[in-house]
This record gives sequence, C-alpha cells and structure tokens, in this order.
Amino acid sequence: MKIYTPLYFRPEELLPPEVFAELGARGLLLFPADLLRVADRLREIVGRLQCNTWYWHRGAQTQCYRGFRPYDCKIGAKRSMHKMGLALDFLPLDTSVEDCRKVIQEQHQQDFAPIRRLEKNVSWLHLDMMPTGDQRLVLFDG
Repeated sequence: MKIYTPLYFRPEELLPPEVFAELGARGLLLFPADLLRVADRLREIVGRLQCNTWYWHRGAQTQCYRGFRPYDCKIGAKRSMHKMGLALDFLPLDTSVEDCRKVIQEQHQQDFAPIRRLEKNVSWLHLDMMPTGDQRLVLFDG
C-alpha cells in the first residue's frame, strides 16, 4: 500500500511520539489519504497550520494528541474520531480559526468534500470525517 505523504506536514506533526517511535512515517497509514490531502489543501489556502508540537517544542505548550490518538489516550472523548484516524485539530498561524471554518464551509464541495464535521465554539480548528449519512458539512458543539 502506498502511503500518501503530506506536502506540508511531517509525520511527527500528525502522530504522537509513542506512535511515531513505533511506526515512523508508516504511521501515516492510520489516516485516510483524503484527510491528509484536505490538510494540505487547507494549508495552501489559509497558510501555516500547527498540529502536534512535541517534536520541536518542549515544555508546557507541547501538544501530542491533536492528530492521531491511541485508543488508550485519556484526552478527548472515549470514541473520538482522532482515535480512528479520522480527525485533526489545528491552530492556524496566519489567520483566525473562524476564517478557516469559513473557508471550509464556502469551498466545501470543491476542496473539502471528505470533511463531514467542524467543531464550533472552540479556539482551535477541529475537522473530521465522521460518517453523517449525507454530503453536507455539519457544525457541532463538542
């Protein structure tokens, strides 16, 4: 199986340290290629996006679980889409979270069709591919 390698994200940015240590770049297989392509497309449109920071930033602000989360991870919901490799959380560095949501909503069909849900009323951008039964984009409260 060919691994889709994101253009703008290193595997360490999407995987927690324990998963990266075990699988390396092969850990990208935990995500559907469509989700990684969407992340790249969003990066092209809105600018820099920060996911996990553990590999380059040590200390209190280090983030490890904004991408894939192991099943035993205590962060987030028990049945989180992150634990299925179907969700990513980003902090945009060149624009606002709300502007990112707006871009995804306005360009959903042409650029972001695999995304089914966006979390609203949070200070980060959560997008996921949870099956919803139709093609519309759903905004939800976490």
